[in-house]
Amino acid sequence: MKKRQHNILIPFLTLLLVVAGCKSSELPTDDPGPSEQDTRDEPVLAEEARERIETMLNAEELLQDLTLREKIGQLFTVPVNGRFLNEQDLRYQEWKHLLEEYSIGGIYVTGGDLYGIADLTNRLQALSELPLWVSLNLTTDSKHYAEGISPLVSPMGITATGNPANAFQAGAVTGREVRELGIHQVYAPLLDLHPDSVTAGYSPGLFGSRPNQVNRFGQAFIRGLESEGVMATAKFFPGQSGALFDSLLSIPSVSLEYEEMRVSNLIPFRRAIQEELSGILSSHHIYPEFSTPPYLPASLNQSILTGLLADSLGFNGIVVTGELDQSVITSSYSPGESARLALEAGADILLASPDEITAIYALEEAVRSGELDEERIDRSVRKILKMKLDQGLFQSRGTRLENLARQVQKPEHLAIADRIARESVTLLKNRGGIIPVRESQFPRILFLSLSEPGSTSKAETFTSQLGQYHSHIVHTSVTPGITEPERTEILRSAEQTDLILIGSFLGASEKTAGDHPELLALLRELTGQELPSLLITFGSPLLLAELPDADVHLAAWDASEHQLIQTVPALFGGAEIGGLAPLPIADLYVTGEGRRVPHSGLRPDRPESVGMSSDSLMMVDQIMQEAIQDSVFPGGVIAVVKDGVLVWHKGYGYHNYEKNREVVSSDVYDIASLTKVMSTTTAIMKLVEEGRIDLDDRVSDYISEYQEEEKNRVTIRHLLLHTSGLPAFRIYIDRIRAREDLLEAVKNEPLINPPGQEYVYSDLGFILLAEIVQQVSGERIDIFTAREIFEPMGMTSTHFNPASLGAWMLYRIPPTEIDQHYGRGMVHGFVNDERAYFMDGVAGHAGLFTSAYDIAKWSQMLLNRGYFAGYRFFNPETVDLFTGRQSPFNQRGYGFDRKNSDMSSAGRLTSFRTFGHLGFTGTSLWIDPDYQTTIILLTNRTFPDRNQGSGIRDVRPAISDAVVNSIIEPIDSP
Repeated sequence: MKKRQHNILIPFLTLLLVVAGCKSSELPTDDPGPSEQDTRDEPVLAEEARERIETMLNAEELLQDLTLREKIGQLFTVPVNGRFLNEQDLRYQEWKHLLEEYSIGGIYVTGGDLYGIADLTNRLQALSELPLWVSLNLTTDSKHYAEGISPLVSPMGITATGNPANAFQAGAVTGREVRELGIHQVYAPLLDLHPDSVTAGYSPGLFGSRPNQVNRFGQAFIRGLESEGVMATAKFFPGQSGALFDSLLSIPSVSLEYEEMRVSNLIPFRRAIQEELSGILSSHHIYPEFSTPPYLPASLNQSILTGLLADSLGFNGIVVTGELDQSVITSSYSPGESARLALEAGADILLASPDEITAIYALEEAVRSGELDEERIDRSVRKILKMKLDQGLFQSRGTRLENLARQVQKPEHLAIADRIARESVTLLKNRGGIIPVRESQFPRILFLSLSEPGSTSKAETFTSQLGQYHSHIVHTSVTPGITEPERTEILRSAEQTDLILIGSFLGASEKTAGDHPELLALLRELTGQELPSLLITFGSPLLLAELPDADVHLAAWDASEHQLIQTVPALFGGAEIGGLAPLPIADLYVTGEGRRVPHSGLRPDRPESVGMSSDSLMMVDQIMQEAIQDSVFPGGVIAVVKDGVLVWHKGYGYHNYEKNREVVSSDVYDIASLTKVMSTTTAIMKLVEEGRIDLDDRVSDYISEYQEEEKNRVTIRHLLLHTSGLPAFRIYIDRIRAREDLLEAVKNEPLINPPGQEYVYSDLGFILLAEIVQQVSGERIDIFTAREIFEPMGMTSTHFNPASLGAWMLYRIPPTEIDQHYGRGMVHGFVNDERAYFMDGVAGHAGLFTSAYDIAKWSQMLLNRGYFAGYRFFNPETVDLFTGRQSPFNQRGYGFDRKNSDMSSAGRLTSFRTFGHLGFTGTSLWIDPDYQTTIILLTNRTFPDRNQGSGIRDVRPAISDAVVNSIIEPIDSP
């Protein structure tokens, strides 16, 4: 091995780098971390130093300094797995030997976890005298995937979104994250065409069956990947659509003539090349109708890699062979022979040779014997060295492991991945408008999951996700080979359900229920009944055609856990459905078919999914913890909703100061005067909309005690605006403790002002409003609102008198007070307000208990202007009327309070269209239609004494401002 000049040159370059004293450019990112200093301390070149190095370092000079063996070594890329390996491990020693003795040019990561890959690439880079080119095979096959990078929907799913910008974003996220692992090249995307029908098999790794479709989405992915400095490599050239397995030759064959290839398989590759594609990975298929010799695989075929790819299509980038250790190659060619043929064909990088050392010696001998021209080797090595120079690998070749925690799986990346997965969900049939599913319409769901034996984990994950939206799911796992007793039990269960949900987790395999006649017969029997049925396929959609009688056909395009989690919200209105079939499904659906359903429900998700910052929202934690520390309240729950997404839902502190029961987010609180808007005002809205009452109706029309002269002028409008002339409250219960007697006292309470002349916030007016609701509807307000609002909306934690439901509910409720005045003792599970308490716990001004999640649903209905989860509760005009400013004295609406100044408990930063209400027990609700945001605070600040907790006045606006401060610009589509 001759002594080379670059042995001396590289230390000199390092000295220049230090003298330059500059920091390297950041990987493009929205969040560089704590500082550039912390993120990356590899120095780069000042302009003068850069010019000197560019003069000394170029591919030609480096090439001239290499021995023949070293040049040949640069052609090979060795497969490695990024799992931790001790340095004494045999595999690690083999890689070390190849690098140190044979100057292998690159490594090919075939799997592993984030830290394993990054650590291994660093260690192998340190062993190699010349920098290594590191590549990764990106497919839907998990064994080739870098575990831990942000999960992305399959290419077929990306196409189903109908938006090539999603392909760009998928490529950009992938590029940004794999580059942090030390990866320079990704073997993606697949530019092959899918067969026109899934009956010929299903491949989620393809973008579709139409050349223009594959071109649009494939090109967008390439641009996204390369925007982050990672080389894309389109595969598998010249296209594998139409392939059949040639049993005689034991090799896949594409028996299309050139003209057929030109108007189909070649279109995406040709257009990618026109857009200056950097890399191509070749197919191992044979193309007997137009290649020479006809039975030589494309990776070894000069007529394809040189004649077609280089000469006809004008490609001058990097050509990578398919993996040479595949049996289709090794069964017919020795390691040296396949390497030589690939080079002669026009390949530059020899990927995954079955025996690199043997192949290197064979190529050396071929050059010495004159069988192979050394200039042919030089031509590819120049490309490889230039590629490394362009990537800056001679200046900095490693990666920093500490960057992974800042740059991989960033919330913004996960939000993009989640959104694309949701947008891919495709609704092809929705007979009867079953989607979105509402629990009030379908109280019991039987979920049948179809899985291969021993692989039910995805179905179990899916079931747990369903439980976030529906409280009664019965799951039965069904596998091929179902027995008669199992069949009988499923049919029996179906008789006791309201909706059958069938989920196929057979994935991308060609196996469907149709391969198992007994299973298909059962499914057809179930979907052929009058009982509503909903069918979801994950991966192959062929089952949709096999079960045409199902009322709902919903398709997700791969069976990854990430995809199934993001599919569940679509069932319940928690996400918009807008996917389009990326390919035909038998003769049932055509490409581009799909139904749209708007996002009208509530979905728990990360703040970044709606352009909010998790980091900024952590200020809410600090505010709550400080308030608890200052004994403003023993604990509480915060919920924040934006754009129909529950982005924050956390419990803090304890139920009491003994700290023997932690608050959890699902706890149920006495919401005090929030009852006025959630129950009483909502009931009035319903009756007004139905024309059963009018805002200008006189109260005397319903309450005879108001027929006297002054009271006879009071209207429902006055009661809602607190301008009726009634006082704020009266104690009453020091002498009256029966519901009817209390009502009689309120009805006979004299006015303190003429109606419409003064604003006096009054509980008494809302007690009267509840009585009007009862007179008009014939039902007490708790029954009326439960039937009309709470139950249809799935507000299962919302009740008057919740303690009557049993210990299971009482366990969820923090106490509100230790009553020293009226002899009630510990007030727990019964309303804190003493007037409502002695009115049997049901009144128009107080008495309602609920959870933050239920309030979030009700609030989202208002933000949707009366629409929630596919059901219209109110007309938009009704919501606008009641929540808009209506008072001549202040900003109040009908029943609703509204923000009236910067000193409001709604905070300084919410808009002046914000509406909501406060509750005496330490609760608050603010709904901002400008920001499409709801801010919910539930506490028991009145415990143990209602005179405590005055600091709640500071907590409420601080939380509101923290929430609005967390809103950032929406995620832009590149």
